[in-house]
Amino acid sequence: MSKIQFEIFKTPDDYQNWNKHIEFSIRTDEYDEDFKIELYNAFNFLKHELGKSFLRHETKKIHPFKNYLANRIKESFLWIIWFSKTLKHFKDKDCNYGELKNKVLGVNSFETEGLPFIEIASKFIPNNFDFLFEPYNKNGKKNPDIRVIDIENHQKFYIEITKLNNSQLRLSHSKNYHSIFRELSKAPIKTYFSGKILNPFNEKRLNEIIEDLKSIKEKVSRNELIEYYSNKEVDIAISHISKEDTLREWSTERNYPLFDIQPIAIDFNEIDRIINNKLVDKAKQIPSKNYGIICIAIDSLFFYVDNSKTSIQKIEKKLNQSEFYNVLGIYIYSRIGRRTETVINSYKKHIYGRKKTCNNYCEDFQFIINKNCLNKMSQNTLNKIYTAFSI
Repeated sequence: MSKIQFEIFKTPDDYQNWNKHIEFSIRTDEYDEDFKIELYNAFNFLKHELGKSFLRHETKKIHPFKNYLANRIKESFLWIIWFSKTLKHFKDKDCNYGELKNKVLGVNSFETEGLPFIEIASKFIPNNFDFLFEPYNKNGKKNPDIRVIDIENHQKFYIEITKLNNSQLRLSHSKNYHSIFRELSKAPIKTYFSGKILNPFNEKRLNEIIEDLKSIKEKVSRNELIEYYSNKEVDIAISHISKEDTLREWSTERNYPLFDIQPIAIDFNEIDRIINNKLVDKAKQIPSKNYGIICIAIDSLFFYVDNSKTSIQKIEKKLNQSEFYNVLGIYIYSRIGRRTETVINSYKKHIYGRKKTCNNYCEDFQFIINKNCLNKMSQNTLNKIYTAFSI
């Protein structure tokens, strides 16, 4: 961290003050002037839009947005810039913005509705679409989440967004993976890493591992080393950026991912849970005389153990049923802040893979197109829809 950061953020309360973040964007010597201006504009917009007290938590539950402020590296600031620009885009549109803003402000709704709505809707911004964030139906029947309109021909379709909740076993494995990944991804930014989780462990052991990794990371950053941390639970290497070649050799020998941690390969049969618990109910929320896409957020560990073609075949078979006549496709996805290259594969008409998104996150995905959909939309609109989900 720079000396300026320590001068500005002297106490934990300082991190709950928008003005401190704005001051940082002005005074930091880590970035060029163009980036500093963008960061200043982002913090200033969010301060006025979300409120001066938004960062302060009066209850035990902290708003999830603050997690994006905690890791003060350029990648996190890029996300904040993206988030503010996208939120401003929707504010400037006649899109029932108040519904979206309420979901963003909510401690419980931010990650289940607010952020997913923004992420999915933002895919259509470059392709000349308008949006309407649907309010809850007062008659008790839930509306679909987003109405999307092609500005060129006024054709519309709907997006229904949901999340597959984790089982207790999945939650435990997910917490171990994400906690270790977050710790290794935090500043100091002069470190790289690779490794694998070998066996399950409890929360007490997780905390011990996190403390060990924190100490190793500081030592590596300070002394420009590569260090190895191996026991019955994990096998991890942490290197200074100057030792990247050595880290690459080590990770290649073990077939571990670079700049990532390989989780335990346990098949949780998530596709069957999607088919049995999500698809029919979500399809019913798409208006009967219109078309729609069902988007399902899932834990990122799914994509480490999943056989994409098998999953696609199962969902394709489910879509043969008559109740999906107006469903254009199913989009299954997860995101995490990791370094990656975009790799998109095709299987029949479907696509799957990993891509770097505009908000500097990695997104693993499968987009299963429903060949049985009785759609009458123009081919041009359909092409733009498919493009939005593939790039």
